[in-house]
Amino acid sequence: MIYILYFVSLFMVYAFLTHRKQALFVSIFFTFSFIALTYPSGNDWIGYFIN
Repeated sequence: MIYILYFVSLFMVYAFLTHRKQALFVSIFFTFSFIALTYPSGNDWIGYFIN
């Protein structure tokens, strides 16, 4: 859960600094791709957000 907050806050700061709507979509894409690649059981989204 700490990783989610860290990456979301990091990319939100990037989006506000650039003032581009494209940066927001890119940040969301990178955040969820990072979650999908680093979570051990792969597609267990519910277990990731509960724990």
